[in-house]
Amino acid sequence: YTFSKITEDIFYTNFIQSKHNITDKSKYNYEKILTKFATSANTTLEKIVTDCKNQQDRVIEKIISHGTDDDGNQIIEKQLIKFDVNSPESKITLYLDNYVNYCKNKGNSNTTITQNLTLINTFLKYYNITLPDRDTLKKDTKKWYLLEKEDFKYILNDSPLIHASLIKFLQSSGMRISDALSLSIGDFMEATKEYHNYIDVNDFIENAPGI
Repeated sequence: YTFSKITEDIFYTNFIQSKHNITDKSKYNYEKILTKFATSANTTLEKIVTDCKNQQDRVIEKIISHGTDDDGNQIIEKQLIKFDVNSPESKITLYLDNYVNYCKNKGNSNTTITQNLTLINTFLKYYNITLPDRDTLKKDTKKWYLLEKEDFKYILNDSPLIHASLIKFLQSSGMRISDALSLSIGDFMEATKEYHNYIDVNDFIENAPGI
């Protein structure tokens, strides 16, 4: 099941069209996660929704006997019982369980799976699918490995110059790598302005010592 297939799924397109002013990022997330959901079930979104609705809309007639009346006629009560979404036969539970197991086999964290399930549930609720009671996935516990001095030296010696420079910069500045990678030459110029008089970036690159 691929992005190209999911965009042809009428149940997906109707859902997305109902999301007025949806951002490109949100649309991409729905495409990615719902594609994964369909893949985990080895079927289409249309089939998932149809299976669940047919089962949940099913009504069972139960006959209850209350004995007999004074004339010996049997007293019978008819009850219409709707399908219990929390029963072991619940298809929506099976689909969601398959998705969770699929994600775990792919190495996804419980945090990621929980976030993805929120989007999947939004999709299912749009089609009036009743969701079963489910246990919350336990939060992931992070295991930290602290580098020893020798480990750090080994990494630096085994890294290309550009990577070693970045590692040393992160160590000395305490920056997160996402912040460090967003730095520009202009930021560097601003931070070192007491050592130069350049204003134009191109002049700085061509003439600054060590550049």
